[in-house]
Amino acid sequence: MRGHHLDPEVVSLALFNNAALAEVLVSADRILSVTPHTVTTRQVAAATGRSDSVVRPVMMRLLSGGLLSEPAQVTGRGPRPFARAHQELWERLLAVTAVIYHPEPA
Repeated sequence: MRGHHLDPEVVSLALFNNAALAEVLVSADRILSVTPHTVTTRQVAAATGRSDSVVRPVMMRLLSGGLLSEPAQVTGRGPRPFARAHQELWERLLAVTAVIYHPEPA
């Protein structure tokens, strides 16, 4: 966090009951800003350096919470694309998580 010595994972865990949520949301938003409309678990996992098994539950929580949607039904084991679903809620949660997880510019 800017100006503080708090661990972003500790803050994310305390606020959202998930240490990875802040980082996953910020990373998904960055990917969605440069790719056409969808993001996959694999893309977020690659961007964060976390495993798919850590990112997938966060993506599913965002889907269950209405922040993500599945624009196309995917059958089988292929990539599962997600899109932003509730723009206002996404932006407000992103504002909070961006303060918690503020990565250095690439």
